[in-house]
Amino acid sequence: MRIALTTNLFSPIQTGTAHYTRELAQNLVQAGHHVIVITCNLDATFHEEILDGYRVFKLPSFHLPVSKITFGFEQFYLGYIPGNSRRIEEILNQEQIELVHQCGHLLDLNYLIPRVCKRLKISAVCSIHTIIHYPGNKLIDKLMKLIDKTFVNWFSISHYKTLIALDAEVARYAD
Repeated sequence: MRIALTTNLFSPIQTGTAHYTRELAQNLVQAGHHVIVITCNLDATFHEEILDGYRVFKLPSFHLPVSKITFGFEQFYLGYIPGNSRRIEEILNQEQIELVHQCGHLLDLNYLIPRVCKRLKISAVCSIHTIIHYPGNKLIDKLMKLIDKTFVNWFSISHYKTLIALDAEVARYAD
């Protein structure tokens, strides 16, 4: 099968999503699948590389500043910028992709991927890795969970053919 993994967070970024995506790509290649990864570049340029038997396409992106709303995380890269929708379509067509797996539901490629896949008539699935949780403030915690359950669901999650929960806790959260 010809599979594209898409994610905002990929090596050299050190997160659970980045590790999961890289390990999934390696395992799919070992199982005989054609795999590519589409992710955000750490600067505003387009870049391609070969990594462990699969191609990685790094889209131009921009970096969000560190703040409380980003939980102090220093590596929020966003790739939903002009031209990237066209770039993703070209990559998926060029690589003759049959399935797109969006790894993670929180960042902006999650909103772009189902729309691109719908235009190209390619099946898309999404794995949910993270539960939104803001332990420092109960009101903000409830608000963020509400946004996740409504806004994120309406604009992205509901557009995927299948959702994949990585564990029972995430499955309960996603219901």
